[in-house]
Amino acid sequence: MRKVIEPFINNKIVEEVYDGDTIYFYGADEILLAELYLEEQKINSITFYHQELNRECVTREQLLAIIKHVQQVFHKEDYVLYHILDGDDYYVELTLQEPRFQLPIHSTGMKLHITKEGQLEEIFFLQDEVEITYPEKIISKEQARQLLLGQPLMKKSIIPDNDWQYGYAPNHEIAGVEVNGRVRFMRDLPEMKDACFKELPAVEPVADIQSFLLGGRACGLNRYESDDRTTWEIDDEHFDQKIEGNPFDRACIALKTIVDDEYIHYYLESIPNLYAALGMEDLDEEITSYRFVYVVEDSSFDFLAISISVHQATNQICSVMLPHIPYEQLKRAPQPKISLEEANKLAKELVDVELTLEREGFGSNRYQLIYLIDYPTSPTQGHIHYIDGETGEVHFVETGF
Repeated sequence: MRKVIEPFINNKIVEEVYDGDTIYFYGADEILLAELYLEEQKINSITFYHQELNRECVTREQLLAIIKHVQQVFHKEDYVLYHILDGDDYYVELTLQEPRFQLPIHSTGMKLHITKEGQLEEIFFLQDEVEITYPEKIISKEQARQLLLGQPLMKKSIIPDNDWQYGYAPNHEIAGVEVNGRVRFMRDLPEMKDACFKELPAVEPVADIQSFLLGGRACGLNRYESDDRTTWEIDDEHFDQKIEGNPFDRACIALKTIVDDEYIHYYLESIPNLYAALGMEDLDEEITSYRFVYVVEDSSFDFLAISISVHQATNQICSVMLPHIPYEQLKRAPQPKISLEEANKLAKELVDVELTLEREGFGSNRYQLIYLIDYPTSPTQGHIHYIDGETGEVHFVETGF
């Protein structure tokens, strides 16, 4: 293995130490030079240490030469450069390329971490054996775009990032256009089968939420406050003191006590096929986390769900995570000045589609073609985040580009 280490270090390797699936490479005076990790007898990652750093930053041409050198050492000249993230260091992504349309195959190839001074810090290897399914019929990009334009791209929503005012958010139900000409909806995905929001049972609040969360246990209750959330954590590792009731009802009682009258706006997020679709159907969790989603005026705050974790055997609550939602402000929020029709028109003037490859299932090495939503003129290279309901200004997702 040292032949793939030596080209990237300036010190002589004097010892290799094998520890399970990890190989450590040492120089003189027991200085750790590199660490190589194997997975199923293949190199999974390499980390380099104690390099003699240059004082000057490398140029773009020198960086590309380093990348090419890595490809040559590992005989991966067929990988194509997909992306270079220029931050505090360089983060490089190389992928396999689909032969017919020259598309990058995501989650394949390798990732490199290279310092600004040109030192190779880490290499991560991804899968390099894939199978691509080509259907008999592949519609054109323009045909896919026209199908997308027939869909409502935006929906009226309250926008937390715009001071909780009404505006228009992307309709995330639309996932893309399949190359056979069928619009793909999120509900079509295996993991989203039978996904829904369920109404909560009528429950009565308790007088003392802290005593309720402790459930008679002689342990600590830690409360953490931040600008955007409140968290309770019960300092009890075993949760072996059983209490009456059932886990779900106790979670609902805690929710009702915390949010009071807003309880009627909360629903249980139910995604029954998620674990099975992710290949985790045999997962047997002792602790279940219930996610409660606030829904008002057809706006569902999925990313601001209250999460309450309960031990299934003892019914004891383990933790509560409460994102802050300004309920009273929402009730006073004025209706948007621009209409949903106008918002969709703005989005449709900007939207396009991009032919790409997707896995046929979680963890699969089989890929298929699909047209995904794209906004080619986005200044951030991201999708629409929201459209201001007052001004009609389009805001894009911040990506760091």
